[in-house]
Amino acid sequence: MDEISHSGGYRFGDFTLDLDRAALSRGGNEVRLRPRTFEVLAYFVRHAGRLIPKQELFEAVWGDVAVTDDSLVQCLVEIRRALEGSPEIVKTIRGRGYLFDAAVTRGSVPASPAAPASPARPWRLPAALLLVAVLAGAAWWVSNRAPQGVTLAVLPIRHAGTVEAVERAEGLHEEVVAALGQIDPARLRVLSPRSTLAYRGTGKSAAELGAELGADYLIDGAMHDEEHALRLTFTLVRTRDQMQVWTGAFDHDRASLPQLQTELARAVAQQIRMTLSPERDEALVRRQARNPEAYKHYLRGRALWARSNRAALAAAIDAFSQATALDPDYALAHAGLADTYSVLPITSDVPPLEVAALARASANAAVRADPLLAEAHAALGWQEFWLGWNWPAAEASLRRATELDPNYADAHRWLGHVLSNSGRHSEALAEMARARELDPSSPLLRVLSAQAAYQARDFGAAERHARQAIVIDRNFWAGYVGLAQAMAARGDLEGALAAADEAHRLSGNVKGLVRRGYVLGRMGRHAEARDVLREVERLARVSYVPPSEISLVHAGLGDAAGVFETLERAYAVRDVNLVFLPVDPKMDPFRDDPRFRALLERCGFVRK
Repeated sequence: MDEISHSGGYRFGDFTLDLDRAALSRGGNEVRLRPRTFEVLAYFVRHAGRLIPKQELFEAVWGDVAVTDDSLVQCLVEIRRALEGSPEIVKTIRGRGYLFDAAVTRGSVPASPAAPASPARPWRLPAALLLVAVLAGAAWWVSNRAPQGVTLAVLPIRHAGTVEAVERAEGLHEEVVAALGQIDPARLRVLSPRSTLAYRGTGKSAAELGAELGADYLIDGAMHDEEHALRLTFTLVRTRDQMQVWTGAFDHDRASLPQLQTELARAVAQQIRMTLSPERDEALVRRQARNPEAYKHYLRGRALWARSNRAALAAAIDAFSQATALDPDYALAHAGLADTYSVLPITSDVPPLEVAALARASANAAVRADPLLAEAHAALGWQEFWLGWNWPAAEASLRRATELDPNYADAHRWLGHVLSNSGRHSEALAEMARARELDPSSPLLRVLSAQAAYQARDFGAAERHARQAIVIDRNFWAGYVGLAQAMAARGDLEGALAAADEAHRLSGNVKGLVRRGYVLGRMGRHAEARDVLREVERLARVSYVPPSEISLVHAGLGDAAGVFETLERAYAVRDVNLVFLPVDPKMDPFRDDPRFRALLERCGFVRK
């Protein structure tokens, strides 16, 4: 091994490399590096201006120790991050090696006061390293005791009862799962965080949970807020015999919390012998927040977004906006903001024209900030589908998202939605099935699967999926909407009416009421259907009601004039529900009308 034997130090740009203290500083402030990373940087500096082959670096820094490319890649990522803000100094010469391209001078190193790392870029603290060791132990057990093709479920992180702790734990749960899911989807399947939400505080055994979730292993975590730190404990349980194979605990400084997912993913990848490419490793680093406060707001935003009601979504917008204000290049926060704007017209009857430009700007900002982030491309595709009405672009973005992170359930279900509404039903059903593998306990995914089956005219499957959604969450209004339309299509109008009434009772929008009017019209109870129509029109005079929803009552009455009048109103306001026109069975009686085809063409929903 080429030991760092010189005393004194080196200067380049506004950096000083102190060999005696094994320290890097910038403007008098110390920049923390792991010892091995410092050795790599020192070798670069001492050989500045010369092409260094990769093998030479391995021999100089690691000697006879067998290591993979991942170890070097991690050091390079940390060095480039430490030197951020300077011109590119460490250059990769593809196929040949590395070049440290900076003017370097030798000289004495002035004494520098002990100083913390720059607050804008917090560095890993010993607690974070302890986290790596703790969770690496769990990964080692999985890799050495279980066959390939392991399914892992991360249970909701238990926490103290404060609102801030709840939101931090919920957001952290999603982020840990997302980071783990990117390691190697071909061999490690990590279930969506929504899959386990129903099991918070459950009394079920690990064996029961494993059977219901289809998981080989469970990770159960708890978080305790202490005065200056967070204390986290994790336990890994093998589900088939309920054996507790590993447990660990650590204290984590809040300032280093954003690095948790990256450290965890790297540790798992290394321990289960999965190779992270340089691009994926750098993407993991870019994924994390630069600012601990921004990360806190992001976690809160994700927890609120998952609740889906209008008040929570408004609060989520505020949280994501605060995160992007503190860290303008925080791609995940921009993606979260885009997702929230996009979903408001769908679930909360917000006028689409109020949020379309905001959703697009946020999605584009996410992709610019991190072109390798699955969530960014998914957000772009999702708003292109609902708000942009550019379905080829939506499909391309969502396919890119599934390539970047095949474990990202939302990307699969959103892609399935686009394919279904495009009339490509077999492809759509396959994507929905893949999403259900990753997110088996999501009532929303069951509803979307019901919608895809309904649009494919498989009304029996649509009813089964809708009923499964209700079994998972008996108060989920969308499950009853799916059930009502499936039963109506099968001819069970009495059952459909009961389901529509339940949807209306539970929802905060007009969808259940409208479907009641549609079913009443189909039953020949026209006076009652027109009462519903008058009530919906009254509501539309005092707040936004999607005109396409009103058209469904006219459809139930067989009133073609009313259908096309309200659809024209829907087109004028870019009503998001028009995306269902190409495939909605409720509109089948009107498809031969030239006005219907013309409307589809104006919306851009017909391939010419």
